[in-house]
Amino acid sequence: MIALLFFEVLVILCLIAAITVWQRPGVRPDAGGAVSRRVAPLLDAERDLAASLGVPFAVWAAIRLTLFALALLVGLTSGVVVIAVVLLLLGTLGVPWLVEDVASARRSRAYRSLVATVRDLANGLQRMGNLDAVLREVAQHPRPELRELLTPLQTALSMEEGLLDMAERSRSAFVEDVCVLLLAGRSRDPRELVHQLRDQVIPELEEDIALLDATRAAVAVQRRSAQMIGAVLAVLIGAFNTVPVLHDFLVSVQGEITLVIAALIFAGSIAIMGTLLRTPRPARWDVRLVRAELGRIGRG
Repeated sequence: MIALLFFEVLVILCLIAAITVWQRPGVRPDAGGAVSRRVAPLLDAERDLAASLGVPFAVWAAIRLTLFALALLVGLTSGVVVIAVVLLLLGTLGVPWLVEDVASARRSRAYRSLVATVRDLANGLQRMGNLDAVLREVAQHPRPELRELLTPLQTALSMEEGLLDMAERSRSAFVEDVCVLLLAGRSRDPRELVHQLRDQVIPELEEDIALLDATRAAVAVQRRSAQMIGAVLAVLIGAFNTVPVLHDFLVSVQGEITLVIAALIFAGSIAIMGTLLRTPRPARWDVRLVRAELGRIGRG
């Protein structure tokens, strides 16, 4: 059984290698494009998660590969096919679920710091009357949570390019909303922009954060409960697997079926709770297109 699992893993790795070679220059552009379109959403999701965790994507990719290799090694040494498959799934599909609470908490802190920075912008704009100058001044002394996010504002030749790079680097609809607002505000009267920031924008952003935090708290309770149950089950099954008689049962057909049923019940309950607490994915801006439209309107 373990030999069969190892063979299946080798087949999967060979398929991945074949796809990689298939995408090299010289293949048919329509075929490579089809594969790229299927892989792109997965890579975007991983980039979003890495950005939320504050980890460079290359480092995050290395971590993911290491976890996959570790799950494969532990699964093969367990001697039970179902345990090996579950560990492989946990080492791939389960990683985002395990770290989402950390990513969400970090996003919430960054969003609150961004709102405080917008408040600083309103105060500085009232004092200086020049949005670009205020943006550059604020970027020179960023809050710790925004140090990497505001880097484009420190290095860009223009604040417009800095805001575009900031929005793209964030991979966050919340940050994109702020950047689009500031891009549009560069052509507004400073006094009007100050009133808009204080009376409308900042209160709405704070309400959005409060709603996100309430949803995150509800989801976190469900996720922690499931993780605790999963940890207890893992410890129990691991202990059972060390007892020769129980190990013999787990590697038998009846034992494999029992583990499959338990895994399906556990995964199904998580899926149902996740569906009930699922929130709609926020719309993302094409900030480059917004900049072009703002330029067209300004010329008009």
